[in-house]
Amino acid sequence: MNISTKNDLDQGLNLKNFSLFGIMLIFLIILFPSVSFFLRYFFEFFILFFVLLKNGIKNNFLKNTTIIFLFLLISSLIHFLETKSAEEIFDLIRITTPLLIFSITKNISNSEISFILKMLILVNIFGIYYFETIGDTFGISDLIHTRDLEESYGRHSGFFLNVSSLGAFATISIIFSLVRSISIRKGIFKEIIFILLSGYLLLMSGSKTGMALVMIFSITFILYDALIKQRVSSIVFSILILGIFLYFLPFLIDTFYQLEKLFMVFDRGLLGISSFSGRITIWTNIIELFLSSPVYFVFGIPKETLNILTTTFDNDYIWVLSRYGIFALLFLIIFITSMIVKMYKKILFFEDLSPNFWCFLLICSYSLFIGIFTTPQLFSLSCLILAPFFSSKYSKDS
Repeated sequence: MNISTKNDLDQGLNLKNFSLFGIMLIFLIILFPSVSFFLRYFFEFFILFFVLLKNGIKNNFLKNTTIIFLFLLISSLIHFLETKSAEEIFDLIRITTPLLIFSITKNISNSEISFILKMLILVNIFGIYYFETIGDTFGISDLIHTRDLEESYGRHSGFFLNVSSLGAFATISIIFSLVRSISIRKGIFKEIIFILLSGYLLLMSGSKTGMALVMIFSITFILYDALIKQRVSSIVFSILILGIFLYFLPFLIDTFYQLEKLFMVFDRGLLGISSFSGRITIWTNIIELFLSSPVYFVFGIPKETLNILTTTFDNDYIWVLSRYGIFALLFLIIFITSMIVKMYKKILFFEDLSPNFWCFLLICSYSLFIGIFTTPQLFSLSCLILAPFFSSKYSKDS
């Protein structure tokens, strides 16, 4: 190994300067096949062990993580006493994801995050080409635990866990590039290209939630930037994007039937969309079970009991509430609210953090409709988006 390569490896593990090694590590963590729950988290824990052994962990971060873990442990033990099932403690291992991502990305910049997102976009476009043109000749869908085209009714998941995960990733990538191109005004042409490529992934995933959130957040950000920041570029950019979208809208509706179904909301309302009405039914049943016992209300419902009712939540807030009780949900809401306030204050001084702020708002909104916490790839991606706010570049480590 030559000296420069060794230095890259050292920097990637020491994290004094984020390196190519660190970028590839994050890329693999997000893309790593979720063949099974244990294989995924064994992979994370294996990397985390060596990272923490080499670098340790920040004291304040360790303190907060320990408090959260102890509460979740108490809830899980109460569930275990009721069901005697080892499944009750499985979810505790999810704590490795934020520990791992925040430990690796101590000094990561948005340029590196942008590069990782672009790599993931290109890899997933290749994945769609593979499944569409070549077909699953080598059984890759089984290897990476994705749905094939028949199972997902002609929709694509690329190299993500399912079509919803690909849609969420594409949505986050679009908003990240959009905000970055307008706020930072660097590499605008390149960002526009990747906005279009991400839009292609979103359309191929058929995610109606993603399509709706892209429209809402794009319009909201551009209006905010034009009215509050008073940037002429935002006004010009918004008119250009709106014109292109309206011009191609008839073609897109004819080509992508999920987009046509999305616009049915104007005729039938939200409950007219079958996937949304189905979610409402699941959430109602979960809440009724949650309210049926004081123990469930405080500490959550045992996993074994919930599995009888449903194994699909499609809402992080419902999942936290049902699994760990009302106090866990209140803590999550307080954390999100405080993060939004702190992040907004920081972007007033560090405008290069604007993409992360808007993507965090997007992720919090997306959590109303899919499971971010319970999808390893999306949870890792969310932690990556948050990472710069914990960087020593923007704040001192207490």
